[in-house]
Amino acid sequence: MGKALFYHLTRSPAEALLPVLLTKALSAGWRVELSAPDPDRLDRLDQHSRAKMLYDPSHYLLQHLDYLENLDIYADRIGMVHVKDAEFNPTGRQGVYGGFQPWAQRAGRFRSLGDGQVDFGAIFSKLAVMGFDGWAVVEWECAIKHPEDGAREGAAFVRDHIIRVTDRAFDDFADGGADMEANRRMLGLSR
Repeated sequence: MGKALFYHLTRSPAEALLPVLLTKALSAGWRVELSAPDPDRLDRLDQHSRAKMLYDPSHYLLQHLDYLENLDIYADRIGMVHVKDAEFNPTGRQGVYGGFQPWAQRAGRFRSLGDGQVDFGAIFSKLAVMGFDGWAVVEWECAIKHPEDGAREGAAFVRDHIIRVTDRAFDDFADGGADMEANRRMLGLSR
């Protein structure tokens, strides 16, 4: 397996430095994926072919953004998915701005995969339909569950949600002819 390198910008704005870094890295033969959570920021990078959006439904849920429609809007811009769950349970005392409560008592908090409110069945279905071939990475943060349990369960969760796309329509059998005797056996009608 090759190296994974991360570059964190601290002194120069991304719009000024990233096109230079991307060009140098690509000319060196490196595979580069640049992910940003803000599609408008990608526009300021002049639609660079390697500049993609980081899709993180947990943050969208906590922002009350329609994370499923976001997939439709930015399907061609998404390069990586953070598979991360969250929940938002407001009360009469606490809402989006939950104050400085401990994480476990906040209305909006990150959860282990499957313990929150993100509909990953719908997300993985949309990713399959749109032909997504990028990375789906578990980003684990949970206010309640132990990290080792979250990691173990998270790996299985992603594995169980990845959809192998079919190579034919479900009703392809319809034009393949009929074996009347086989049909009668399956229906329990043969003698």
